[in-house]
Amino acid sequence: MLTSLILSNSKLKPRITRIELLSMNIGYHYHVPFKLINNKIYLPSYFGLFIDELAKNSTTLYLFLFEQTKLDSEIEDYALTSRNIELINLGNFPTFYHRLLYPFRFLKVCRNMAPVLDHFIVRSPTPLSAYMYWTMRKYCKVTLMIVGDYVKSLGGLEQPIYRKIPIIFLTYYYQFLHISSVKKANVVVNSYEMLTYLKKYNLNIKLIKTTTLSEDSFFNRLDTCNSDCLRLLYTGRINFAKGLMELVEAVAELQQKNKTKIELHIVGWEDKSIISISGLLKKRASELGITDCLFFHGKKKIGEELNSFYKMADIYVIPSYHEGFPRTIWEALSQSTPVIATTVGGIPYFLTHKKNALLIAPKSIQEIVDAITLLTEDKSLRQELIKNGYELAKEVTLEHQTKLLINGLEN
Repeated sequence: MLTSLILSNSKLKPRITRIELLSMNIGYHYHVPFKLINNKIYLPSYFGLFIDELAKNSTTLYLFLFEQTKLDSEIEDYALTSRNIELINLGNFPTFYHRLLYPFRFLKVCRNMAPVLDHFIVRSPTPLSAYMYWTMRKYCKVTLMIVGDYVKSLGGLEQPIYRKIPIIFLTYYYQFLHISSVKKANVVVNSYEMLTYLKKYNLNIKLIKTTTLSEDSFFNRLDTCNSDCLRLLYTGRINFAKGLMELVEAVAELQQKNKTKIELHIVGWEDKSIISISGLLKKRASELGITDCLFFHGKKKIGEELNSFYKMADIYVIPSYHEGFPRTIWEALSQSTPVIATTVGGIPYFLTHKKNALLIAPKSIQEIVDAITLLTEDKSLRQELIKNGYELAKEVTLEHQTKLLINGLEN
């Protein structure tokens, strides 16, 4: 028998419980906070679905997480169902600055848990990743699971200059620490772009695909664009770097050229800031005379609630300026919704133009207009994209990708 440490919500002091040792005990850290409601652990659904699948491949899965302090937060919408998950509460969710410059008390908790772990996974980028790697590698195997790049996200930073300067400095400081650990660690990435970039530091990097799809979440249809109204859909984070202003401009141009009614449905959330992106999008829609074409639905839970929007949509459009590879593309393809996406990040590595998606340049209103027009007018091409996209998505399920991750831990 072994002991595990389950931390109280308020202080970093252990409470002892008992578990049985079987084959593989895995520790996992990411900066996404949890909520504890009626003794159930709630996470954002995109993360929680993965954690439940990872738990199926573990003896015991130890989650090293911070607790959500915002009482009005609605991001944590998924209750974990696996019974072999132990929560290691790292305390109230601290700032990026605090985690990056004062990591010591969090690392102490990790060291205390080291005797019960066979493997420790750190999902990156996250402020504690390098510290956790250098600390835990002394006690167990450690894998960095890299799904993005803080430096590249600086291009979409929407902050006043007095805040931008320290954020940029701290981001590059983090990157220095991060690369130092990448050079030595066992690394898995979720995009060809990250694979190509990091191979100059580490030749032994494995590729997996992050996804929210399960084997029973697919919807097969032969065609879209068959009604009197063309329904366009975007899902995900609401900010300008997603190309949403260009998308609104494109809808206005299409509405002027076509007799068919066009609707743009936006499903997602907006990070709190001094600027309301959705407010600016609505203002621009009003100036363009397409207020009745724009619909905001808020954040929807992954699964049937979110899938209902993909099923409603005729075309999914994600005109981002930069990306890793958005999971929302897999979601759209799995629901037989044709996809228009930009040639950024890992997107052109996974998708082929005119085979399973239409790929366009970022920041181009005209290319958005042309791609939507092509899909609505060319039924044969549209049906080909739907069929091929659906088949491609079938290769990207939680069940399959999690097994690849586990195999990567053991090799």
